[in-house]
Amino acid sequence: MLGTEVVEAYRRDGSVVIAGMLPADVLAEVASDVPGSGTLHSPHQTSPAINRVCRRADLVGAAMDLLGEQVYIHESRIDVGEHLESRWREDGIPAPNLVTAVVFLDDGSVLLSHPGTVPSTAGRQTLVVVYNAVSNPPANKRPMPVVMSTVGSRRAAYARRLATASLDRGDPTGWFEELYAAAQRGETKVPWADLTANQYLVSWVAGRSGTGQRALVVGCGLGDDAEFLAGLGFDVVAFDVSQTAVDGARSRFPTSTVDYRVADILDPPGEWRASYDLVFEAYTVQVHQSAARGQAVKGIAAMLAPGGTLLVLAHSRPFDGEAGPPWPLTREEVGSFAVDGLEPVGITEITDDNPPGRRWLAEFRRQP
Repeated sequence: MLGTEVVEAYRRDGSVVIAGMLPADVLAEVASDVPGSGTLHSPHQTSPAINRVCRRADLVGAAMDLLGEQVYIHESRIDVGEHLESRWREDGIPAPNLVTAVVFLDDGSVLLSHPGTVPSTAGRQTLVVVYNAVSNPPANKRPMPVVMSTVGSRRAAYARRLATASLDRGDPTGWFEELYAAAQRGETKVPWADLTANQYLVSWVAGRSGTGQRALVVGCGLGDDAEFLAGLGFDVVAFDVSQTAVDGARSRFPTSTVDYRVADILDPPGEWRASYDLVFEAYTVQVHQSAARGQAVKGIAAMLAPGGTLLVLAHSRPFDGEAGPPWPLTREEVGSFAVDGLEPVGITEITDDNPPGRRWLAEFRRQP
């Protein structure tokens, strides 16, 4: 994203200024959220406008170019500065693998500097964003992830636009079919379709045999999780609300033993109730809100047979300032799967770098 000359100047001089990186309309939006005086710490956590600036593909991409790896927002602030110095040791960062981006709010220029450099900001009002490499977060900081891929960001934005329009029509799930159909036409790609089995499912199942066991995969998409379980001997039923997704799974795995179905978790087939030894739910409930979310939770829990296990994955907090969907689950919402005889085996909040963020990994069991 940065040219070779800019990167070389940064490495030679310790800092570089890129003129006019932010357009006037963006600066105006930020200015409306900037206090008249003093310092405002972590404004990206409270101001959607500032959050969007901190996550801009050009700023994030510049940090990635200079650090050579993916990044998270270590801190941000609005202040009137004299000079800047990255105090990475005081912040508990093991190594100075960070870059400071300073947005001058009067003209949209951006100053990029690395630790040990003390460039002057001449008393100008600035938005300071410190990007740290995601591979080495300090022990006393919870990483604040950024959208790291321009392509991935576009895909997510495309999906979110479809979802918003669908929700406005009173149809909470119709956008899935629209998204998968658009992907089939080559207009976009499904953001979550990694075309590989979920790593947490793979880890959980390791060493277990599926022989004689029935499994249900909720929101199966293009079928990778279902095929993985079938390969371990499970008798698998997998469903998705999108006909195109189900057709895609069948097309990808033409000799599969998986029974792919089109179904809606808000109105599942009655014969599935209490029928499965393993139910795998990953990121489906979080696309619903309010009563529909509770309905989906109860519907999924109801599928589990006596003695069976429910494995749940969900985002555990929002990407600050971004509108849903998805709407990540609270600890209490994850715990609400414990209904109708289900008991929690464990509910753990984990940090994942692919993509970066925090998730719930929860396991429930129905008593025999």
